[in-house]
Parts: sequence; C-alpha cells; structure tokens
Amino acid sequence: MLVFSKEKHKTLNLFVQGFMFSDPRPKSIQNRVFRFLGKEYLAIRINIKLRKEEID
Repeated sequence: MLVFSKEKHKTLNLFVQGFMFSDPRPKSIQNRVFRFLGKEYLAIRINIKLRKEEID
C-alpha cells in the first residue's frame, strides 16, 4: 500500500508551481499539462480517502 505524506503533497505542489513558472511554452500547453497533473493529484487524494475509510 502506498503512503502519501504531507511532504509528498508539498513536493508535488512545488513541482507543479515550478513547472508552471519555468516552462517557456505557450500557456495553452501549460494549462493542459497542469490540468492533467491536477487530475492525477485529485485521483491520488480520493484514493487515499477511500483507503483510509476501508481501514477504519
């Protein structure tokens, strides 16, 4: 079972923010990638919630 700590969430957020600021490509591409990353991030968080409820 994967354990996602707050630190990992922070790292992911920093990675996404850093990517947004350092990426020279047009905003539309950035937004698409950002949306994809956001969906992945949400999926991970939802999975964690579901798993926690299963354990309880």
